[in-house]
Parts: sequence; C-alpha cells; structure tokens
Amino acid sequence: MNILAMENDRLEYYLRQLWPSIEYGDAKSIALALNIHDRKMKANYLDRPDSSTQTSTILVVGGQEDSYIESLKAAVEAPSGD
Repeated sequence: MNILAMENDRLEYYLRQLWPSIEYGDAKSIALALNIHDRKMKANYLDRPDSSTQTSTILVVGGQEDSYIESLKAAVEAPSGD
C-alpha cells in the first residue's frame, strides 16, 4: 500500500467518525469535515487546474495554417500607435 492510499484511508476514517455529528448538524463537525475534504483534494492534486483543459485549440478554416499563424504574430508584434 502506498503512502497516498494510506493518507486517503486515514482521512476517510476521520470523515466516517464525524458523519453522525454532521447529520445532526453540528457546525464544528461540518467545519472539520470540510477541512478534511480540502486536505484530500490537495493530497490528490485535485485542487490544481488541469493543464490539458487550459489550452486553446485554433481551427483554421480555409487558407494555410502557417500563414494564419504568421498574421497573428504580426498583429501581436505591431506597434499600438500610442
């Protein structure tokens, strides 16, 4: 068993222990459970944006991709005239 699995099991155990109080509506138990949940998210790297979804894909319809990219570069590098 690896360390991450052990940590997940430990945090799940804590949540199970808190669950009856959470169902009763105990604010302190709810706050503790949210802290445990945050810790699980961080341990499993679920608190970070997925880099594969943060990139943009450009679809060039008609023309050549290279000429389109060159025109974009020229537009970005052009002086603003201020």
